[in-house]
Amino acid sequence: MAEEDGPEEIAAAEDRAARWTLRRATAAALHFEAEYGSAADQGDAEGDPDPATAPVGRDRARAWLEEERAQWLGALRHAQSTGRHRQVVDAAEAMHWFSDATMDWELWAEVFRRAADSARALGSTREVAVQLNYLAWARNMCVFDYVGALAAADTALEAAREAGDELQVGWALGYGAGALQRLGRIGEAVTRLRLSVAQFAGLSCGESRLAELTALNALGQVLRLDGRPEEALAIHRRSETLCRAGIPGRPTAVSNSYLALVSQNVGNDLAALGRWSEAEAPLREVLTLRAANPMSFWSETARLELGVVLRHLGRHEEARETLKAAHEALVRLNHPRQLEAAAELSTLESAASTA
Repeated sequence: MAEEDGPEEIAAAEDRAARWTLRRATAAALHFEAEYGSAADQGDAEGDPDPATAPVGRDRARAWLEEERAQWLGALRHAQSTGRHRQVVDAAEAMHWFSDATMDWELWAEVFRRAADSARALGSTREVAVQLNYLAWARNMCVFDYVGALAAADTALEAAREAGDELQVGWALGYGAGALQRLGRIGEAVTRLRLSVAQFAGLSCGESRLAELTALNALGQVLRLDGRPEEALAIHRRSETLCRAGIPGRPTAVSNSYLALVSQNVGNDLAALGRWSEAEAPLREVLTLRAANPMSFWSETARLELGVVLRHLGRHEEARETLKAAHEALVRLNHPRQLEAAAELSTLESAASTA
């Protein structure tokens, strides 16, 4: 018995457990791969270490990934420390779309940083670019480290050019622009986004159309922040037309996700132009389209923006309820716009007290 419990046996058992956990996490995360869509929500049963007990469907896959995140993150660390770099990169790649649904998880910055390091260890320059682009996204959206996001995007750009991957060049330009925007370097952000749009427009693969939509949305958003809402609205209306026509080869759920982002931008463009009554409908549409994941970054920022519109329309009680709900959710998500929501509530209360 003592021999069975020796250091080597314990280490071997821990290694087996880590391998099992990371295989299941990878298979579960594939339920969120956008190319599969709701009609083919199968994950990767063959890749699961025990298909008979594998979580079935996105809801169960998400529940398992949420409940076991400390365990599968530990398994990812273990895989890297023991030199299983291919497993690390494959797991991170599988997690890519799932991470979009859980942007309040700070761990994504670690997941993609480790995957980029493992891709380097494998000597795969293209995968280095991919994982660094994911890392730039995570630093922008999950941990709000914009300096770090810019550094990751710039390094991804170098790797993508070295690998000759034109799609990743476009993504790196876009993620770098996002960091520049958040750092207040608006002119540089606009320049990079125009380059990103042009890069994607010149490609013919299916993913490039989604990428082009993403870049167009971001470009319009930056133009609005630069005090050019008319230009922003024109760009977002172009994106809206593309989304409502459907995205070839992609399920409706994917088109709706992009449409929600476009609608949020259209609503904000109209608000920036003082067209408050027109701004209400697109912002409400965001909440409808995001109803499957109501307390997300996107739905709650749209709720905040809707509250502002309602305040300007003079519907103060409805505005108060909307802003309060947005503030409470943004606090739970630790989103930086919680401060904006608090300020809007304060403005509303001050106006009510002096009325």
